[in-house]
Amino acid sequence: MTSRTVRFRSLAATFGLLAFVLVAGCTETNTIYETTERPQFNPPPDSVNGFLGYYTASTKQTTCGNCHVSYQGEWSTTAHSGAYETLINSGHASASCYGCHTVNENGNVTASAGMPSGYNLVADPAYHDVQCESCHGPGFDHVSSPGDDNHPLARAGLKDTAASCGGCHSGSHNPFVEQWAQTGHADSAANAYPAGGGTGCGASCHEGRAVLTRMNGGKTSTYIELDSIGEMTTLPPATCAVCHDPHGSPYSKQLRMPIDIPETSANLCMSCHNRGTTPSGSFSNSTATVTKRGSHA
Repeated sequence: MTSRTVRFRSLAATFGLLAFVLVAGCTETNTIYETTERPQFNPPPDSVNGFLGYYTASTKQTTCGNCHVSYQGEWSTTAHSGAYETLINSGHASASCYGCHTVNENGNVTASAGMPSGYNLVADPAYHDVQCESCHGPGFDHVSSPGDDNHPLARAGLKDTAASCGGCHSGSHNPFVEQWAQTGHADSAANAYPAGGGTGCGASCHEGRAVLTRMNGGKTSTYIELDSIGEMTTLPPATCAVCHDPHGSPYSKQLRMPIDIPETSANLCMSCHNRGTTPSGSFSNSTATVTKRGSHA
């Protein structure tokens, strides 16, 4: 897939053309698509819930990636793409581990049903690793009839822990949600501007949704809570996706920006925590005693 894409781009540069070859139903812009005629998806092993998983498990080609090529490329560089192999090679895999190293109900909308799905229902290699559907939920309806009205969305908030990043990144093994809950990031409303007494404070650092838009280059991402009442609309907290890019990043831990350079505008933490504001002194989290000043550590 990569070599074919590179070859197409080279031809486009040579002839001054940019040819978009659209496979039926594929609408992502600024992406050159696979031109080989083939079915866009295989029947889902979990036909009850509609999780598709890999199109070709041996090459880690996701079904979603048949159209969303750029996301496939970004995801392939993340630890999520090798989650199953990492577990197997650890030498201490137990039955309870597979739920966070495969595609299933953990981390997406199907978690609320309380029923096994994906790998937890059908232990098929198509569901190995943490793929797109691990966060976005089942993709069968969307690939069967592509459209915005049935585009499976992921959650940006943590109110429903099991149906979000917290479905796996919480608990004694990975207590990131618990650590985050002890920080100021978890309770933006309690430390809202201008009550904090700072100068230069604003939504782009205090409201999770606005920060996410800024981190995304001004582009508004779509996620479940974007237009919902409460949770992510009134001073939403700075949750995982605000600082980490779920689709992939060239920086450590999928951070949206580096944290080890001195330039304020290019440093993830300093893009908010800088001299553009006046510290308000002590602060508190309305849901917990704040003992940590970091992101989630």
